[in-house]
Amino acid sequence: MKTKIIAGFIMAMLGLMAFSLVTVSAQEDEEIGTEALDKADEEAMASQSVFWDRVRLFFSRDREKEADIALSIANRYSLNAEEALEKGNAERAEESIKKAENMAEKAKEKVDDIETDVDEDDEDEEEGERAEEAVRAFNRSRERFEEHRKLVENVHSRILDNLSDKMTEEQLSRVEAAFSSHEQGIERARNAMSERGKNIGVARKAREAAKGNQNGSGKQPTEAGNNPPTNGNPTANGSPTGMGGNNSPEENANNNSPGQ
Repeated sequence: MKTKIIAGFIMAMLGLMAFSLVTVSAQEDEEIGTEALDKADEEAMASQSVFWDRVRLFFSRDREKEADIALSIANRYSLNAEEALEKGNAERAEESIKKAENMAEKAKEKVDDIETDVDEDDEDEEEGERAEEAVRAFNRSRERFEEHRKLVENVHSRILDNLSDKMTEEQLSRVEAAFSSHEQGIERARNAMSERGKNIGVARKAREAAKGNQNGSGKQPTEAGNNPPTNGNPTANGSPTGMGGNNSPEENANNNSPGQ
């Protein structure tokens, strides 16, 4: 009986999780420009349900998707910090910023787990395509991090411009320290991913060069076996000098005439 109850509970959770996937998939797949973000952009990038996104994060095995979900939750916590300050709750704002930092760190860990190794000696086309798709996934995750950085920057700026007078000096100092820690973490992640991107570019060029050399050597016929031997001039009957005699055809005919 207890087993059936547990199984039913798990099935219900999976059903609700699937519903959540459908309702938010459009916002995750939508491309958002990185030039500027307004409130609508920020809301579209943020988790609409931190609880269900955490459930999705637990069940997911796709590293890119896990990074996206973690950043979506980090965006929601960042916006929650602003909302908390609007209500005069500086302690909750500080806590939300720290949670945003924690989820951004989780997202970076998931991006680190994306296998982007490009083996320049690997001639397997299927394996090469898998590596290329992993590189594309890595680059998409870098774009999501840039969007998160812009969102945090916008929230921080609005808080300083509009809400700093709602905090005591100590509260403002603590909120500023939380933002500073989070922004420094984002910058470290961006620098690490930038360096990794450069290394991926070098590896891809090496692989392409290696493939080009292989294709080039395969198309160029070797000269060995295509040219006549060079250790003697061929005679009229195909025998090289020194191997079929040095006489001319007339001398050979005279030597072979009857009666001689």
